[in-house]
Amino acid sequence: MIDVVMPLRDIPSPYNDEELRYCLRSIEKYMDVRDVWCIGIPRDWLSVNWIPLSDRVKSRFGSAHLKIRAACDNPFVSDPFILFNDDFFLLKPVKEFPDYYDGTLQDRITSAGGDYLNMLKKSQPFSDGKNYATHTPVSIDKEIFKTIPEGISYRIAYGSRSGNEKKEMKDPKIYNQKDHFDFRQWIKGKSMFSTSDFSFNYILQDMKRLYPEPSRWE
Repeated sequence: MIDVVMPLRDIPSPYNDEELRYCLRSIEKYMDVRDVWCIGIPRDWLSVNWIPLSDRVKSRFGSAHLKIRAACDNPFVSDPFILFNDDFFLLKPVKEFPDYYDGTLQDRITSAGGDYLNMLKKSQPFSDGKNYATHTPVSIDKEIFKTIPEGISYRIAYGSRSGNEKKEMKDPKIYNQKDHFDFRQWIKGKSMFSTSDFSFNYILQDMKRLYPEPSRWE
């Protein structure tokens, strides 16, 4: 059986990690997994396997890269494993995770800015041209991930190198306030979604409805 791996930021979210709680509930409800590993500063309420590792670089992308690499170096974590973020939520049973991409990397570059834009440009030599930087779970082969250099988008580089099936899908992250108000309509037909930092102000009651049962990791 396969493990789920989640890198966590040192500081809990503004909602005291409620996103993580419902993420775990969605995994329990819709996946058949062996266990969950979190990389970061342990939270007392979580009964998961821990790889204690604090944020060592200023960039949250760079920090996440190092934490995922720590999971790759741990012999007790399954190979492959499923990489999750704490704000990913499943809506249907899922057995396999292809490398999801949303259009081309060049299109994403034209809409990006700041440090993220610079990182995307640095990623171009390691890209097959598709934008794998989506808010979706990924099946990670440890040895392939270890070949990805720091300072670039590990999602773009990994998707370009892995042998996973490639599947185009619009990034399922919910950004707009209007979409939060129309949340039940917005998730129709989707197999997963991801939230923004302000999402729980609007959709907490819907999350309680979607994922009422505690997971084994709470």
